[in-house]
Amino acid sequence: MAHASRAAHIAEKLAEAARVRPTFQSRLYVVYLLNDVLFRAPNASKTIIREAMKYQLPYIVHLVSAAVGADKAATERLTKVINLWGKVYDAATIAQLHAAALAHAMDPPATRVASSVLGKSATVVPPLSAP
Repeated sequence: MAHASRAAHIAEKLAEAARVRPTFQSRLYVVYLLNDVLFRAPNASKTIIREAMKYQLPYIVHLVSAAVGADKAATERLTKVINLWGKVYDAATIAQLHAAALAHAMDPPATRVASSVLGKSATVVPPLSAP
């Protein structure tokens, strides 16, 4: 349970880091860091970490995409990472991430990890403030 609340906190901090970065490249660095977390997490924690990140990913992807502008090469770099996450998440989640990349506006999510991961005594971290 303690791992789940820490994983949710890390997910929120990564979303906040993407939100405060002013450029596409600096936001993309957050995505690369997140990618490393998803793939290099210790085996015992992988499920918890991946589930916690899943709730922040659409917002993070949206933030990165919003900073792209009309640069097709930059869009392709983001799309490549999203597609790589297909090894971690199901097709519905990947479709949601692609949709988030195309969204014109998106509110930040409340950090809420599924009760099946956190258990009944889970605490909910308040949502990020809007950019």
